Amino acid sequence: RRKHGGIESISTEGNLAYGTRQVLNIVAKSAIAKHASKLIPNGSSISLGIGTTPEMVMRALLKHKNLKIYTNNLAIAKIASSNSEFEVYCSGGRIRSSDMDMLGSSVKVFFDSYKTDFGIYSAGGVDMDGELLDFSDKEVQIRRAILDNCRESFLVLDHEKFGRSAHVRGGQIQEANKVFSDQKPPIEICKILNDSESELIICEK
Repeated sequence: RRKHGGIESISTEGNLAYGTRQVLNIVAKSAIAKHASKLIPNGSSISLGIGTTPEMVMRALLKHKNLKIYTNNLAIAKIASSNSEFEVYCSGGRIRSSDMDMLGSSVKVFFDSYKTDFGIYSAGGVDMDGELLDFSDKEVQIRRAILDNCRESFLVLDHEKFGRSAHVRGGQIQEANKVFSDQKPPIEICKILNDSESELIICEK
């Protein structure tokens, strides 16, 4: 990050502004998005949660045909709407202007109303015991709603999420059918995934 007199590294303590996260680790997120999109066939229905990595997956899906997109993220809805062959459904609720999304009970009801082929979500961090972490209980609630209402779940997250601190617990990494990352996770998390039915996919840049 540029500042007067030089540059400084961007802190990853706490949650960053959405605009900052859009450019943070963009090469890694693009690689993850490319790999995840290749496993989704034309004509699929997809729930996408909040976060810049799910947004990158949506961008990678734009050349697909006849997708049905369900999201609580305005950026994702706008991107999806640029393909006239897609059906795009967006939840209602109060907009978080800093994150371009909606949270709350009405959003949970929205995701609970559909059974999609794929659910694509991320997390604020992953603890060394495999627990997913986030910055609010409402974010966790929506991630759970997506996971519970899809046939196949994709967890997409870059390597900096491993060991990153966040204070709200919400689910386990091995609950996802497929975990996409740009680098191999720490050995503790690899063991958890190896002992589960979840598939780890390393996405080369």
